[in-house]
Amino acid sequence: MRALVAVFPCRRACAAALVLLLAAPAAASPREAISVRIESALAESGLAKAVRAVYEARDFRPLWLGEDGGAARALQLARALGRAKPEGLEPRDRAIVALRKEQGTASPADPAARELLITRELLSYAADLRSGRPASRRANPALFGRAGRIDRAAILGEAAEARDLRRFLADLAPANPVYRGLRRELANLRAAAEQGGWPAIRGRWALREGDQGRRVAALRRRLAASGDLTDSGGEPDAFDERVRFAVERFQRRHGLEPDGVVGRGTREALGVTVEERIRQVLVNMERARWLPDDLGRRYIKVNLAGFELDLVEDGWPVMTMKIIVGRPYRRTPVFSSRLTHLELNPTWTVPPSIARKDILPLVRRDPDYLARNNIRVFAGWKAGARELDPAAIDWSRIRSRVPYMLRQDPGVDNALGLVKFLIPNRHSIFLHDTPQQQLFDRRLRTFSSGCIRLEQPMELADYLLKDDPAWTGERVQEALGSGEPTRIAVKQPVDLHMTYATAWVDRDGTAHFRADPYGRDEELARAIFGARHAGG
Repeated sequence: MRALVAVFPCRRACAAALVLLLAAPAAASPREAISVRIESALAESGLAKAVRAVYEARDFRPLWLGEDGGAARALQLARALGRAKPEGLEPRDRAIVALRKEQGTASPADPAARELLITRELLSYAADLRSGRPASRRANPALFGRAGRIDRAAILGEAAEARDLRRFLADLAPANPVYRGLRRELANLRAAAEQGGWPAIRGRWALREGDQGRRVAALRRRLAASGDLTDSGGEPDAFDERVRFAVERFQRRHGLEPDGVVGRGTREALGVTVEERIRQVLVNMERARWLPDDLGRRYIKVNLAGFELDLVEDGWPVMTMKIIVGRPYRRTPVFSSRLTHLELNPTWTVPPSIARKDILPLVRRDPDYLARNNIRVFAGWKAGARELDPAAIDWSRIRSRVPYMLRQDPGVDNALGLVKFLIPNRHSIFLHDTPQQQLFDRRLRTFSSGCIRLEQPMELADYLLKDDPAWTGERVQEALGSGEPTRIAVKQPVDLHMTYATAWVDRDGTAHFRADPYGRDEELARAIFGARHAGG
């Protein structure tokens, strides 16, 4: 085995090594002999009990090797595993790992070892494809989505019966629209890379309609290469209306102000190479594996990196709005849940960490801060706790923890605004209104303590209640006017997916890219590609 690994040290040859390994001739063995050896090897393999049960149900007959020790079906599966690049996976990495796993444990010429090798390869590939690489799942559980589990026994059993293993593996890929769109864009970007990539854009200049010259000619070539400039008419070095439209399209795709002027932000986005965009798509494909195949007939998608919320119904966005997300040191997590309730005129119970880090310094500087902001102080967190006079408390003596519960009364100045939306989750994250509407004019909107502030909260509330005859528009206004907290169950709870997408493809097939405000792309890329290759 050591000799075989030494023969194939090059990464590019590793997939070929696996094929040759599986094709290695084996001495013919009666079916019973192979079965006995497989049964014995399984006992030492470390494979899951459910996987061993698949073999047991077959009297330990091989799934991939013929009864005479031939490897035709194993070779078919190995070749199918070798076509993983369209899915953003690298089969040669998996092949060399498998070869090294076998080193020193069993001879590859042993039919049982060869049988279990290909089984491990199949299950490893299926897990990576469906729920992400193990390294990415371990990268940072607090910040990245939880991967789903795969039914290894079911996958193995179905593979054993599949006539077309290539089609079987293709059908294992995530079926959610986020993943499918990114897979198409990966193919487009790789095709562009094979054609030489995108022309480089350098310099600190600004360009606008009416300009002319070699810089404009370079800009036109760059926009044409990425598909933003589709009309090649006009002078080849003139910044005309066609170019302005192309620049605006490019800016919209990259979350920039679509003013048609090539300024600093647009130049930086134009300067990103096709190889960097490929890596960005690969990272986002990994995230898409964490999403369920069925996002729901009606669902809310919150994109933290894009600072945007979409309400999607039957595949089409019916409502889109800007959002404000957590500060870089209070990053909003990703997860999937359901929006089950909304609350009109909410009170705001200040979390202990915010009370200590944010409120306490303000109270020390301004003793009237709490009263002016309608924040009441209670002796404890239990129901019925005694209310205290904030003026009677020596706030300067409090250091490590605020021992009181702080609660802000409902009202237009309440930090949660006039409505909040409840989504059960272990992070205590919810969506809410905000009195600070001016912050939605910023392009980088990382201002919250972790929860999501909405640009159009009442529009979302109206949509969620539109099919509930008990809550007409008039009754909602009456409840708001009362000033009393009112909780309402959403008649048809809505699936909600908190995501962090820096690359995606919309329903029209247009690719969008965003910056990485939390640095999660870099962190995930290090987990997937390693420190040397994460940045390029």
